[in-house]
Amino acid sequence: MIWNVHARPDPAIRVPEPRTRHEPQAKDVTATTSRRLWFVSLGLGGLLDCSLALYHSILPYHMNWAQGLVGVPDSLTWALYALNFSWSVIVFLTGCLVLHAASLTPPVDRFPLVTHPVEAK
Repeated sequence: MIWNVHARPDPAIRVPEPRTRHEPQAKDVTATTSRRLWFVSLGLGGLLDCSLALYHSILPYHMNWAQGLVGVPDSLTWALYALNFSWSVIVFLTGCLVLHAASLTPPVDRFPLVTHPVEAK
């Protein structure tokens, strides 16, 4: 079968009109859903990250590490507690950064404006 690229379209076939770029209802629903999804997912992730870090900071007392470390050299005991503390701090700060990112607007809103600026009429 050979396609004729220069043929005129059949008037009996109805082709839907292309959607305009500015559809207020669709754009508002999509933007609201995107913002809500952005806030909820990052907020939940940041909250879980911070709660994991806070629990991990009391983990040595909760699991009674001191009783299990009897006979271990003091330098290794100190290193274990220092490693646990520094890991907890890093995870807590990461969770705070994720919570801060949740409070920002999604970058999806800015991207189309930068790459495809609206032309003045």
